[in-house]
Amino acid sequence: MARGDVISAITAGVSAGASTSFQPAAGDEWIVHMVGNDQHQGTAPNGTPEYEVSLYDGTNQSKLTNRASPRLGAGFQAALTNSVYLRVKNESGGTGAIGISGFKTKE
Repeated sequence: MARGDVISAITAGVSAGASTSFQPAAGDEWIVHMVGNDQHQGTAPNGTPEYEVSLYDGTNQSKLTNRASPRLGAGFQAALTNSVYLRVKNESGGTGAIGISGFKTKE
């Protein structure tokens, strides 16, 4: 995958309360600008995705947003490396799919 290529990933079957990580390979860097979850509170089209998004280094995490304070709107960007990557927790009461979209900035 070359610099500038699209990064899209979906992890299906993420249980309620469980987390999944999106981590670039060693030496790669990504910009993620969208995070999605198929589980929402409220009704469409104004429902809020039920997830918690954090930067994570394998031990420590820094929460970026969750369903109580949804800040992942237009203009959101998270710069990820192999050492600091994205961890997304399913905060819904059911099993769901979690996905990301972005692009590769370094290889």
